[in-house]
Amino acid sequence: MVGSKVMMVLRRSALAAAVVSAPVVAPCADIYRWVDDQGRTHIADTVPERYKSVATKLDSKVVEPTARQRAEALDRAAKDRAKVAELEAAARQAQPPASATSAAPPRSATRRNPAAGSECDRLWQEYHESQECFAPYQMGPTGIKAEAYSKCKEVRNPSQQCGPAKYISPQ
Repeated sequence: MVGSKVMMVLRRSALAAAVVSAPVVAPCADIYRWVDDQGRTHIADTVPERYKSVATKLDSKVVEPTARQRAEALDRAAKDRAKVAELEAAARQAQPPASATSAAPPRSATRRNPAAGSECDRLWQEYHESQECFAPYQMGPTGIKAEAYSKCKEVRNPSQQCGPAKYISPQ
């Protein structure tokens, strides 16, 4: 639970930092909107000659945060960093001593389905372990940090080969 709180705070902190440090992009071209003969609406920076008389220039101003908004974002980011440090310290204190961890079975062994043994069960297990490894390197819904590929083994989803998973690893 502490780990999920840390991740949530890290994500918010990263978002705030990205908003504050994002460069302001100057508009490089005017944008126009027009409707063609088939009734389709087009939006582009160039307009065909025959539609120039009906094209409308769109307002393409770039919104830049005010100094106050930047200061608020920096303040939130500082508070988030402090909260992350506090949660990480609490997580370190809550971890069992090293001797207790060495006696425990490997993490992957405790997650295996006792009835597993087929090739598909093995493929699903490897896939779930790969997903867990890549999870901390997620950058929003569409990206993964490049360093993840040097630390994690990429395993393709075996659903086409094996069908849906019969066993999902407990969290």
